[in-house]
Amino acid sequence: MGGNTQALAEEIQRQTGGDIYRIEPTVPYTTDYNTLAYTVARNEKDANARPALKETDRDFSQYNYIFVGCPVWWFDVPMIMHTFYDTYCKQLQGRTIIPFGTHEMSGIGGLVRDMQTDLGISGITYLQELGLIGRTIGTANSQQQVETWLAQLGFSENR
Repeated sequence: MGGNTQALAEEIQRQTGGDIYRIEPTVPYTTDYNTLAYTVARNEKDANARPALKETDRDFSQYNYIFVGCPVWWFDVPMIMHTFYDTYCKQLQGRTIIPFGTHEMSGIGGLVRDMQTDLGISGITYLQELGLIGRTIGTANSQQQVETWLAQLGFSENR
């Protein structure tokens, strides 16, 4: 919505040299925050919806480590994340998943919980997640937090 998670993903990419795959719906979300946050996202959550992905043929087999990130809406992941997990579950088996996300007050516990539930716990290794408050993304402090987190995970810049 506000670009915070995308900016965080781009910072992770900058520091690791990785690739980016953007999880997008077939029908784009509105750019009006109130409509998205208080109508669309809430209705999707209440209906346990699985919005269609714009791209469903991505090949993740070349990657050992996959950073998976999203914002947290209504104390949970956007429903499109469940679509992503359902679509790519088999490809993610045997990989190491590194969750990250943005939030304003709820933390990202829902991201990790839903990821492990949807993907199953066996066959996937999960490393320590990173959750940052969205409005802090792009500051020197957030860049340092990403650098520290990546170093704790054993990633050095452009590894």
